Amino acid sequence: MKYQDLDLLGENEVFSIYGDKENCKNVDGLLKNLADDREFIDTKLGDYAKKDRVNLVFIGKRKVDEFEKADNTLFFKWNVANTMSEKTERTEIIKSYTNNVLNHIKSGENLPAWWMRDGIVWYLLNERFGIFSQDNQMRNNFVISVLKRVKGRENPITFLDDFINNENNISGFKPEFNFYIVDYLAKIEKMSIKDICTTSLDTKKLVNRCFYFYQDLYNLHKFPTKLDDVNSMDELLLFLDINFNYGYMDKETNTFRKNYDGMQTNYRTASIGEILENRVFNCCDTSRFLKYYFDKNGIESRQFCIYKIDEKDELSAHFFTVFKDDNSINLFEATNSNFNGIHKYNSVDEVINEQKNILWGMKEHIKEIKEPIPAGLDMQDLKKFIQNLPEFDLNKKEKEQNKAQTM
Repeated sequence: MKYQDLDLLGENEVFSIYGDKENCKNVDGLLKNLADDREFIDTKLGDYAKKDRVNLVFIGKRKVDEFEKADNTLFFKWNVANTMSEKTERTEIIKSYTNNVLNHIKSGENLPAWWMRDGIVWYLLNERFGIFSQDNQMRNNFVISVLKRVKGRENPITFLDDFINNENNISGFKPEFNFYIVDYLAKIEKMSIKDICTTSLDTKKLVNRCFYFYQDLYNLHKFPTKLDDVNSMDELLLFLDINFNYGYMDKETNTFRKNYDGMQTNYRTASIGEILENRVFNCCDTSRFLKYYFDKNGIESRQFCIYKIDEKDELSAHFFTVFKDDNSINLFEATNSNFNGIHKYNSVDEVINEQKNILWGMKEHIKEIKEPIPAGLDMQDLKKFIQNLPEFDLNKKEKEQNKAQTM
């Protein structure tokens, strides 16, 4: 099958979009914004930028290997404006475009190192789309992606140097330490993208400069190790980021860190004491712990769940907790690594709408959890607990109440 067998939905000087007409929407607006995005990226890439029009092919549930390969063609396994927000779509499209450019350039005779290419992609995405749009987000990602990895290691610089020189460490889903190196080279050492790609760099010395620069910049020399050491929201986030691992506790109280196999059948909700003792967390137990912490400290807060029941009748969900301070509504996010941090909003409905865009694959239902989720629930019991809650609906009265002055 050729990509041209799909409908040509629109085109301009730099992109053509193909897909199923009945499944794709708002193509004209997307094309206009993508043209501006590409101009920004191409200006930064300089001589490396593509000169040709690129075909963007949206194949939905089809498989990429059903289509013949073609030059200057990128495939996406979703449909335009069907699930994600336009900003998310643009970010994903430009990410693929930039990756494609950088994976086909030559610096002398050799392709630039993987950590350069991957770091440049995330650097340019952040410059264009503000992935770290709020001040604390870059700091929080540095804690998770860098400091947590080197915690307790005798020589963090050697570890990080080995890390960036091993292509198997690339995640593709979030910025790693190599993003900070590129950010440092571009902003502190004032290097262009071409300079970064073509300059011979002593990576160990560069890692050393970059690591200590950001550690000093973010004042990350001491970490709370006990909950009693926490005196602010930033310290609470740092406490969770540094000391806890994503995972779960099963029905026999065994803990699984960074291993989710069997979670649908073996998971049970932990008690607050077990969460603090085992130091493993997932979005459900973390949101429960945060609600407990906020209530204990007299901080006004609300807990939510956004979810769907999949074709296997299994719960696919994300739980989150918001709290109020003097000036704003705040989402405290500690288990979504791509969105980790404390995010400020004007209202609860702003939080809900953004979560629907971020979690587009599970946005069928939204529930507010007004009574504590008990400890000891297995996945089926948790599913029933959530399903029995009323659907969350922001009516006019609630919207008025949800302005920043009130919760």
